[in-house]
Amino acid sequence: MYLNIGGEEVLKRDVIGLFDPDTATVSARTRRTLETAEKNGELQVLTDDIPRALVIVSAKNQTDQTVYFSPVSVQTLIGRLKDPY
Repeated sequence: MYLNIGGEEVLKRDVIGLFDPDTATVSARTRRTLETAEKNGELQVLTDDIPRALVIVSAKNQTDQTVYFSPVSVQTLIGRLKDPY
């Protein structure tokens, strides 16, 4: 599966989750996940503006994950997953 999540970033890995950062970051669990990803160098910011989506993908070894702050909305990303063309 390929998914353009903004700019030049096209994912070629399994998407674990798509989240709206306005609502997802309310949870302490999500904040810990983001802090851990940042500490481990697994957090990628694709926008200088306020991110419109958090995209979590599995790493190649399936034990780690990468978190992207995307400028593309969750609704648009879901549409791209349903109809990639």
